[in-house]
Amino acid sequence: MGAATIAMMSHQNGIMRNQQLRRQIELLQLETAYLERNKRNACEADRIVEVKQEVKKLEPEVSGLKAELKNEEPKLKKHSSLRNLLRCLFCLKT
Repeated sequence: MGAATIAMMSHQNGIMRNQQLRRQIELLQLETAYLERNKRNACEADRIVEVKQEVKKLEPEVSGLKAELKNEEPKLKKHSSLRNLLRCLFCLKT
C-alpha cells in the first residue's frame, strides 16, 4: 500500500467516524427533546392533579352557596312582587 492509499483510507475512516458522531448527536438531540417533552407532560399532569384537588375542595362551598341561593330566591320573588304591586298602585315607572 502506498502513502496515498493509506492517506485516503485514513480520510475515509475520518469521514465515517464523523458521520457516526453526527448520527449519535442527532439521536442524543432527539432523546433530549423526548425527555423534555415527557418532563413537561409530567409537570402538566401534576398541575392537573392539583387543580382537581382544588376543585374538590371548592365543591362543598359551591353546594352551600347554591343551597343559600335557593333559599333566597323565594324572598327575592316576594320582594319583586311587592315592588310590582307598589308600582301599579302608585303608577311608578320602572
